[in-house]
Amino acid sequence: MNFMNKGKKALSENQTEEQQIPTKHTNSNQDQLRKKMLFMIAALAVLLIVIFLIVFLVRAIGGSNLSYQEIENRMKNAAIKYYEENESFLPDEEGNSAEVSADTLADNGFMDPLSKLRKDDECEGTVVVELVNGEYRYTPYLECGTNYVTKELYQAVIDQDTVATGDGLYQMNGEYVFRGENVNNYVQLDNQLFRIVKVTADHEVLIIPEFNRNQYLTYTWDDRYNTEANSNVGINSFDVSRIYDYLQEIYKTGQIGSMEFLSDNDKEKLVPYDLCMGKRSEQETNNTNTVECASTMPNQMIGLLTVSDYLNASSDLNCHATTDRVCQNYNYLSSNVSTNWWLMTASTENTYGVYYVSGGGYVNLNSAINYYGIRPTIMLGSQVMIESGDGSSENPYHLR
Repeated sequence: MNFMNKGKKALSENQTEEQQIPTKHTNSNQDQLRKKMLFMIAALAVLLIVIFLIVFLVRAIGGSNLSYQEIENRMKNAAIKYYEENESFLPDEEGNSAEVSADTLADNGFMDPLSKLRKDDECEGTVVVELVNGEYRYTPYLECGTNYVTKELYQAVIDQDTVATGDGLYQMNGEYVFRGENVNNYVQLDNQLFRIVKVTADHEVLIIPEFNRNQYLTYTWDDRYNTEANSNVGINSFDVSRIYDYLQEIYKTGQIGSMEFLSDNDKEKLVPYDLCMGKRSEQETNNTNTVECASTMPNQMIGLLTVSDYLNASSDLNCHATTDRVCQNYNYLSSNVSTNWWLMTASTENTYGVYYVSGGGYVNLNSAINYYGIRPTIMLGSQVMIESGDGSSENPYHLR
């Protein structure tokens, strides 16, 4: 019995030793794996450091290849710093401008030379600064041969082929005017999609929001007591109207009711313009805005569309007089809208009549006391730049 027990004990000890051998091998393998992983991590870290140093040296010696927009931003920021140290060079009157070249900015240490920022192109650049509404606006212009040229919105518009019939861009009365039902005149601001009505002779761009019926907030044109009518039907003088006050509130708050309309960024792109508030008759056929612009409110930031501008948006050859119903035809401003909305223009026939666009798309006349939709117009400055887009509904112009 003792012999058998001793045999079992020896066998048990041998088994234990054999079982311990794989454990020793396992620990050794794990140590080797850890060492390999640590070596690989260290090698990768060294490789990343080498790559970083190479990139840094290449950029330091040969320059970088920034995007054109990045270069324009650097030019603008450099110009701001330049004029902070040279305030006497800034324009001192509204509408005046000054400019500084990218070479001057580089020579004075405010930015790297363009040849260093864009080594694959030969570029030239300037920054124009304007005084608008008491604030300085900086606009960079960059030209890199045939590869890139900074383009203003107005330039992108007038680069389109003009037409004499049908849908498209027309040259009328010294301006570029969009007419017809299907035109590529879409521009996207921060909160709203707009339609370009026209480019003025000063290269400024008049736009109107592309509202749908659910976005309209109705408001009275005027609700004052009218002595001629012996009733509260309103007075059709725009400069003292309720709608003028409401438009000022829209611009101030950037909202129409609870709807976001203009952001602060949008407002930086706007310029003041003269509102044409002259009155016209129902039979008037002069649609050049000379009738409406016989009386103006200068230097306004927001307004409404005139009768002439609305009629000119129709390419129907029979659209002539103020209330011709055919003016709803081939007119992008009448599309997708079934709500009455106010125009700027009042009637010459009495002191309370004001024109509006009916839900059917033609111009009609009613008392100022009525509540119709608001479609404010605003003016984009001549130096507003496009970032992308072609003006189509699928790809509207996006601004910087």
